[in-house]
Amino acid sequence: MNNIAIIGLGKMGMSHLSSFLNDKNRYNLFLYDKNLMKINKIKKIKIKNKKIIANIKPPKYGNFEFVVIATKSKERLAVIDHFLKFNNVRFVLLEKFLFNKLSEFKKFEKRYKTELNKIYVNVWSKYFLNLINLNISKEPFEIKVELPEKRILTNLIHFYEIFKILGKNKIKIDLNFFKLLKLKNGYHDGTGKIILKNDFGSTMEILSQKKENNFVFEFKSKKFNERINLVNNQIQFKKKKNKIDFPLASKVTCNFYKNLKKEGNVFFPKYNLITKSSKEIIKNLSSKYKKNIYIY
Repeated sequence: MNNIAIIGLGKMGMSHLSSFLNDKNRYNLFLYDKNLMKINKIKKIKIKNKKIIANIKPPKYGNFEFVVIATKSKERLAVIDHFLKFNNVRFVLLEKFLFNKLSEFKKFEKRYKTELNKIYVNVWSKYFLNLINLNISKEPFEIKVELPEKRILTNLIHFYEIFKILGKNKIKIDLNFFKLLKLKNGYHDGTGKIILKNDFGSTMEILSQKKENNFVFEFKSKKFNERINLVNNQIQFKKKKNKIDFPLASKVTCNFYKNLKKEGNVFFPKYNLITKSSKEIIKNLSSKYKKNIYIY
C-alpha cells in the first residue's frame, strides 16, 4: 500500500486529502497538523481501503511515495527541511507561494540541490492554458484578469507564469496601481491592480476588486480574442456554449501522483521551473515596499 503524507490540514490540505479519499485505490494516509482538534477529528474518518494515521508532529525515519506540503508559506521551509532530512521521500508537491524570503530559497536550494528534480509545485498555469487551448502568441497581446478582492498576491504566480509562457520575454512588474495591505492573518495582499509588461509589447492587467469568488480572464490580440469566466470550478467561454471542468486539488492531486508513478504527463511544474518567477516577484515587492512581503 502506498504511503502518502499531507502536512497542513487547512483548506488546501483538506482538498488534497479529499482527492485520495475519493480514489478507489489503497493508501496509507499520514496526516499532520499543529491543531490537535483537527487531528482528533481526522482520526474518526473511516473509509474502505484507506488507513489514516494522524498526528501533530511530523515523522522521522519514514518511507513515503508522495508528500504534500500544504502549510502556510512562513512555515514551509522548516517543514520540508524536516521531511527531506529525516525521511525517505520519492516525490514532493509544494503549495505556492514557495517561500517568502530570497534567503530561504538560497538555503533550501543549497541544502537539497540533488533533491530538486523530484519536487513539484501546485501552479496550474500550463494546465489552464491547455484547457482553453491558448498557445504562445506570435504577436503582441493584452490580457485582463479580474480576481476577488484582496486575492491578487496569493494568485499572482499563476498569472505571472501564464504571461511568461505566452509571451516568452522578460517580464516587468508595475506596482504603481497596487495598494498593499496587511491582512488579519499576518500575510499581505491588496487591492487595485498589478500590470505585467514585456519587450514584445504585450501586457497583462491583474485586478483585485471583485466581490464574487470567481475570476475573469480576457485575452485580446489582432487575430484572436476570448473572454472566460471561471465559476464553481467550471470554465465558461463567452463565444462558445460548452463548459469545461477546471478541477482543483480536491480532484486532481491523486491523478497527478499516479501519473508521476508511471512517468506519464504531469500538469504541475517542477520546482526549478517556478522558482525563478517566485524570486522575481519577491524582488519587485521588496524593492517597492522596502520590507519583507509575506504571500499566503
